[in-house]
Amino acid sequence: GLDTAFVAEWGSGRPIIGISVGRAISDERAQSFYRELFTCLRKHIESVDRDAQLLLFPFGELYGDSALQAAAQAALPEAHVLQRRLSALEIYRLVGRLSAYLCTRFHAMLAAFAQDTPFLIMDEYLDDTVASSKIRDFVVDLGLEPFYLCPFLSTDPSWKVRGLLSRGRSVSYKRGLGDCQARLDRHYGAMLKALGLIG
Repeated sequence: GLDTAFVAEWGSGRPIIGISVGRAISDERAQSFYRELFTCLRKHIESVDRDAQLLLFPFGELYGDSALQAAAQAALPEAHVLQRRLSALEIYRLVGRLSAYLCTRFHAMLAAFAQDTPFLIMDEYLDDTVASSKIRDFVVDLGLEPFYLCPFLSTDPSWKVRGLLSRGRSVSYKRGLGDCQARLDRHYGAMLKALGLIG
């Protein structure tokens, strides 16, 4: 299974910082953002947490994600790329065992949020020509702004990255998860009542 192979390859008990870059890494508008991001991660494993492992992996395969992770490794050779192709469930479980996750996909953010994995979402949907995005809407709705960045609007992600990595597992989304569950319960209750299935 995933755990056996993963522990054997990366070492048991080491902090693992997961990174799943998106298409913005090849966009000229985001070049300074990614330079600063990779410099910050490099400094973190060199001087703050030398046991930490940087792990690049594709969250999906819809947009040539494996090639994007390889491009990131060329700029961040300290990071390892997970070569084995994972199933959707294995990817979800992998996100759950990370010490922190830097991601770009909406569902990658949800996988971290649902498993209480500290994350930083790098929103590629929002730029200076688009007023909103589904990622931004979710973040604002749940008060998750400290865990949000946009590569097209920010040139210095380091302060949020340092903040996330320094807080580590003290970050928790359990209150937000509870709020989401309560909303779902109210929605289903109202729906069932409207259908006449409950009184």
